[in-house]
Amino acid sequence: MSDENDEIDEHAETLPWQPGMVQPPLLDPDKGGAADLAPEPAAKARGGRIWIAALLLIAAGGLLWLVVGGVEQNLVYYLTPSELIAKGEEGIGANVRLGGMVQKGTINWQPESTTLSFTVGDRDATIAVKANAIPPEMFREGIGVIVEGRLQADGTFTTNRLMVRHSNEYKAPGDGETVDLDYMSQTLEDDPS
Repeated sequence: MSDENDEIDEHAETLPWQPGMVQPPLLDPDKGGAADLAPEPAAKARGGRIWIAALLLIAAGGLLWLVVGGVEQNLVYYLTPSELIAKGEEGIGANVRLGGMVQKGTINWQPESTTLSFTVGDRDATIAVKANAIPPEMFREGIGVIVEGRLQADGTFTTNRLMVRHSNEYKAPGDGETVDLDYMSQTLEDDPS
């Protein structure tokens, strides 16, 4: 029996378990053992990475669709009257900002109905504008304006938003400095040109 114990001791040095422990049964996947039921760790990790990559692609595609679709719908071009007229049929109904000078003798303001009509022009073209808004205090003939709206099929530009261009050279009066009211009122009058 000592030979048998020597044999066990010999195996105990080379086997991963300690002597005296019962060796777990080896499962053979070819004979329907439990080893074939559990996926390999590499295959499991690969499948998880594929799902994560697919979800990231779907999320990126959805985000791209929202950004491109949202930008396209909210994009507003700035055009002069001659540029808008040059667009022809493509310019009709498009939401744009039209910029130009208010032409002399064209302002028609009806405060009862808050209806304002005038003509905006550049060097080469003019467009009649109809606004349903109260004009800003600085609004007058010969001043630069920007209106946001749409060109109608009849050639008039309808807007609810009217912005006046003005100089950014404002200087507040200092302490003890008097304001020249005559000079300020001249800046609000029409240009003599």
